[in-house]
Amino acid sequence: MKSIIDAINLEKELHPQATSQDISKLIYQACFGNGHMITSVKDCLDQLKQEVVQDNSKPSIQNIGNGYVRVSCSAMKKKEELYNLLFVHSSKQDPDTKLYQSLLMKYDL
Repeated sequence: MKSIIDAINLEKELHPQATSQDISKLIYQACFGNGHMITSVKDCLDQLKQEVVQDNSKPSIQNIGNGYVRVSCSAMKKKEELYNLLFVHSSKQDPDTKLYQSLLMKYDL
């Protein structure tokens, strides 16, 4: 849990304008991963390629705890297939509902 709390503190530091909804989303991602976003490997890759083209942000990788990281789409350019496989593989982890509930309570979200 400490790494998620560190990730929340970092998120607040990097984005002082972050809302409760933004923090809730980070907690959700750290506890449940991305399984809800996977319909098929091909559809996932198609969506990723669209997002990579649209993203002009600075490439970054942010540890969000619980074994997960956020990777900016701009960091994935020319490596979409690899990141898609990692994305799909990580969706197979079991969600941590107890941790999710405790963090929501801790941050009064």
